[in-house]
Amino acid sequence: MPDTKTIRLFREHLMQAKAVENLFARLDKGAGTPLCGLITIPKHLGR
Repeated sequence: MPDTKTIRLFREHLMQAKAVENLFARLDKGAGTPLCGLITIPKHLGR
């Protein structure tokens, strides 16, 4: 299980690469169930 810092850094790298929307769009399409509501990004981190 990754620690909090690892998750935070991973999320920041995804946001910097502007990959968050694409990632969730691909996951939603493949899973058939919306996943976007499961992970939230705090507003102070931007989106």
